[in-house]
Amino acid sequence: MRLLQTDTFTLERPLESAVGGYDDGNGNWVPKSTKSHIIKAKASIQPLSGIDLQKLPEAFKDVESYLVFTKLLLRSVDSEEGIEADILKFDNKSYEVQRVEYWRQLRTKHYKCWVVKVERP
Repeated sequence: MRLLQTDTFTLERPLESAVGGYDDGNGNWVPKSTKSHIIKAKASIQPLSGIDLQKLPEAFKDVESYLVFTKLLLRSVDSEEGIEADILKFDNKSYEVQRVEYWRQLRTKHYKCWVVKVERP
C-alpha cells in the first residue's frame, strides 16, 4: 500500500560527525562541519490540525508548519545524543523536523513528522 498523494522533497541530513564538540583527542573544541547528505524522497505533506499544532513547542505555534507522512525515518534534534534535525526542502523553502512518531494506518507503516519553516540559504 502506498501513501496518498505524494510530493517530492529534498532532505538535507547533517553528517553524524558534523556536530561540534571536544572531539580531537586533546580536549579541544572541534567546530561543526557544514557537510551533509542530500537525499531526494517522497512524502504526503499535509496542513496541521489543531490537535497536531498543540504537539509543537509554544515557540513554533506561529511559524509555518506542516505534517509530513513518509516511509523514510526522519530525524529531529536530540541534544543529548548530539544529533541535528533533518532539513526538508520543498516549495523553495526549508523546514526543520521538530517531532517524529511511528504511524500505522491500516497496512501502511510510515512516520508522521512535524516540520517548521526555518530561514536558511
